[in-house]
Order: sequence, then structure tokens, then C-alpha cells
Amino acid sequence: MLLPQPLLYPYQVKSIKTSVVFGYRRIEETVELSLNKLHNLKGILSHMQFLPELLMELLQSRFLLDNQASWAVGEVEKPTTNKLLLQQKQYVVIG
Repeated sequence: MLLPQPLLYPYQVKSIKTSVVFGYRRIEETVELSLNKLHNLKGILSHMQFLPELLMELLQSRFLLDNQASWAVGEVEKPTTNKLLLQQKQYVVIG
């Protein structure tokens, strides 16, 4: 999969939250990042410890960014073949 062009937004990445639902049990993990700037996709993926493919899909297709606002939220859902893993969501909050 080809990486998109570098993203040159003057925003700071605050956190990446991953929510995984196993049946009725929800597991949520929030990772605080210490990036000063979101310079490019590789920069943020290098700080990811989990599910980087979801973040890539998020940035490539369904990332919501309002240049007039100081924050943006993206969400992506990805189907899985694991019967126990019903839903995966990943949120990226920048500001």
C-alpha cells in the first residue's frame, strides 16, 4: 500500500484511542503521543504500537479535518474474520 503525500498540518497529535469490542466486553486503550507536529504519516505510524493499518486507512479515506478549527476527530471501522472480535474503532484526536 502506497503512503499518501506528507501531511503538513500545524497541529499537535494529542492521543490515539483504540476501542475493541469482544462480544459484550469493551477494551479501550488511549495512547498519549509526544509528537510536536504531525509532519507526515510515517511520523505518526512510527509512534504506533498497535493497529497501524487502521490509522493508515483513517488518514487515507475518512479523516475529518477542518482547517478553520483547532481540532479534528477521525474514526474508522474495519471488519474482521474473528467471530469474537465484533468491532474495532480507532480515534485520532489532534489539536
